[in-house]
Amino acid sequence: METMCSDPKILESRAGFDCGQGHRFRRGQSGQTTVFLALSMMVLICFLAFMVDVGQLVHDRILTQNVADMVALSAANVQAAGMNELADLNEEYRLLQRDLLKWLQIMPYADEAQVRNLVRYFKDWMTIVRELMRKANKFFPEYAEAAAYNTLDWYNDRYGDHFEIVMINHPRPLTELVHTPPVRLFSMYLDEPREPPPTSAWFSKKWRCEPAFKLQAMGVPFPYNDILDKPYMKKVDGSLTYMVVHVRRQARPVFVNLPAFGYDVEIPTINAFAGLIPTGGTIEDGKPEYFARFVPLERLGYGQFRH
Repeated sequence: METMCSDPKILESRAGFDCGQGHRFRRGQSGQTTVFLALSMMVLICFLAFMVDVGQLVHDRILTQNVADMVALSAANVQAAGMNELADLNEEYRLLQRDLLKWLQIMPYADEAQVRNLVRYFKDWMTIVRELMRKANKFFPEYAEAAAYNTLDWYNDRYGDHFEIVMINHPRPLTELVHTPPVRLFSMYLDEPREPPPTSAWFSKKWRCEPAFKLQAMGVPFPYNDILDKPYMKKVDGSLTYMVVHVRRQARPVFVNLPAFGYDVEIPTINAFAGLIPTGGTIEDGKPEYFARFVPLERLGYGQFRH
């Protein structure tokens, strides 16, 4: 059994303690806590930088996708407005055709010139409507593309000039339109004979709820036949109006970069895609109810892209 040593020098040489100060650490462990704290702080700083940079990357990805969606949505809404304009004009064309057929059948006209003037009057208006449809079918794609770039400019003004449009793909014109089958026009007019007929011809015609009326005609009735070769328009089956946009956010410096500690990173360039179609209305039936709706890019033939 060892006996307690009372010699301070012997105790100090064995245990490394000062008998007068029992709380002193061993000489070999002095300063280890400081080194451990310094290493821990470096790890914590790198971890914090990593979290900040990842947060910035996630924020940029979400923002870039929002920009792509809003750019495409703005353009597709203009496309939908154009489709509604086509539907409205097509309905106007159908009403003109209906009124022409009504007026042709309402009574026998005094001569053939009156019938032809009536037909010419309605055909002139139909020509105007067709020209407006042609312009709308051509100009609205240009307006849609302008709306896309205006939306992008708004985001660049708000968040800095980091976004750019890489691609805008949409059909020009809005949709393919063709005329419906021809319509037969029929009416009656009176042909003045060289010799007056022995008796006057009496005609009575009733249309809808209008009262019957009589016309004393001093002539022989003749039929008038014509063909309306450009009736109202219809959308070609299978033709699709769409809007596909590719937006890119340019690479920019990271928020935290610590190359001295081996943490040297760079935020990559971010790409985002969006696809929409105007749907809900019909041009043929004259229903201006189109609105823009997001669709999977695979449906539009862009399976290589991802939202």
